[in-house]
Amino acid sequence: KAGNKTESASMTVSTANVNTGGGGQEPASQLLAPAISLTGATQTNGYYTGNVVVTIEDSASVSTTKAVKVKYQVIGANAIEETEVMGRMAMFTISADGSSTVTAWVEDSEGNASETSTQKNIKRHKTTNSSITFSYKL
Repeated sequence: KAGNKTESASMTVSTANVNTGGGGQEPASQLLAPAISLTGATQTNGYYTGNVVVTIEDSASVSTTKAVKVKYQVIGANAIEETEVMGRMAMFTISADGSSTVTAWVEDSEGNASETSTQKNIKRHKTTNSSITFSYKL
């Protein structure tokens, strides 16, 4: 019985942390910062040479998450105002040349937010460097 009391008290403390949006966790339900992944063709200098698919996904497991929506915004070349997507995952495409930064978080049904995840300096330049040969007659 002593173990049950300790577990119950621990859950209550963790729940309070989650409800304040402080990124706290409890064993039965979690609100964690999301994972951000990027997909696209790159050059050796780290630039993407075409569109970049950005996937934002809740980091908690399906059985323990409290997240019901993903929110994100992009600043820089491919600016996107704060956007809300219901569910545990969001996807969008960066198609503008230049550098962009993605910031994302998840929220529960009460509007409590996880800590943010940020992917900085996503560089896209569709045209690759190439040499040009000129020929002319004197």
